[in-house]
Amino acid sequence: MDKSFRVSFNSPQSGWMSLSLNTADESLVTAVACAPYDSLQDLMVGLRALLSGAKTLRVKWNCEPDEMDFHVTLSAGDRVTFKVLHYRDHQRLARTKRIVFSMQSSRLELCVPFWRALRDLHRNMATDEFDRNWRRPFPESEMRQLTESLRSFKRGAKAQPVNRAV
Repeated sequence: MDKSFRVSFNSPQSGWMSLSLNTADESLVTAVACAPYDSLQDLMVGLRALLSGAKTLRVKWNCEPDEMDFHVTLSAGDRVTFKVLHYRDHQRLARTKRIVFSMQSSRLELCVPFWRALRDLHRNMATDEFDRNWRRPFPESEMRQLTESLRSFKRGAKAQPVNRAV
């Protein structure tokens, strides 16, 4: 697995959290808000669906006053295209959107770094007073389901040959 994609979430403070995405070629650091979208939960649900074969994933993030979307598209084979789209405001007008981060990878190369960052956030919940500082409870059930889906996907991926005949 290519280890160049890294994701991190910093400890939440007053309903805000720093989000960082990095590859060898690109980087994005932004602050995201806890409302109006339940973006962490939506991310976990979306990654789980992607591992199960969903063709697209969209997660909305509020950055006040601007907003961002994570867009993931599954293409032929196991390749995904991941884009972060930036909008000037909540109206999300097509003419104002721009791509601020993009990469292509396998599903595992995308999902594992997100899972690790979410796991780290989960591990530090008590220290960070997560529920109070994020102003939403941590999506425990969705995290368990994502963890199990990732384990199942890895087991299935290991059982299949790398070069499959079409």
